[in-house]
Amino acid sequence: MNKRHRSLLFGMLLGDGCLKTKKHTKDNGETSTYYEYVLCHSVKQEDYLKHKVNLFHSIMGGKKPKISYEIRELGSACRMSRCHRSFRLLHKYLYSNNNKKFFTRRVLNWLDAQALAIWYMDDGGLKPTKRKDGTISSCQLGLWTYCSEEEADTILAYFNEVWGIQPKKAFYKKNGRWNIIFNTSEGKKFEKIIAPYVIESMSYKLPSLRITRVLDTQTDNAEGDDIV
Repeated sequence: MNKRHRSLLFGMLLGDGCLKTKKHTKDNGETSTYYEYVLCHSVKQEDYLKHKVNLFHSIMGGKKPKISYEIRELGSACRMSRCHRSFRLLHKYLYSNNNKKFFTRRVLNWLDAQALAIWYMDDGGLKPTKRKDGTISSCQLGLWTYCSEEEADTILAYFNEVWGIQPKKAFYKKNGRWNIIFNTSEGKKFEKIIAPYVIESMSYKLPSLRITRVLDTQTDNAEGDDIV
């Protein structure tokens, strides 16, 4: 697995993807652990999931993973999964906090521009500022990481030192976690990096030249009128 492949696999895990720990018991009673790579989205983002499945398949090869569909409490979802021995190392690096996903500089340093775009398409969104007439005057970019303050500080340092971008951390009182916010000028820098890799069906998350699309976008995100 080369650097680019590992970058993309981490990028798809930082947001909505996950590695599930599985136990297998042999006939002799011995137990072994393996890891299942899972990508799951609402059916509204089926096109985006297909895009990620294609990326995943280009990296892992073999038989292309099938997409399955299921009905959940919050609506219909689509998912793919695959097990592979190489996922053990990804799990070791990313799930470094009592088997929970944890943002570390070691993992962030793997990310290239395309991996950042995937992370943003998963967890990012717009925080619009509206005028009195309801039109939007500006949009901040946000990464809804819902992480600890320690992780937030690690992410801020990473963006500053690696990409020359200075976002800020924002405290979310409802669950006591932290998100990452880019103001207008810093958001433009970030968008310039990720825009070439944002697919058309997810381009509503980018403010440049698409501000009118923001006006027509509905969301039930807990942040209020944020576009996710």
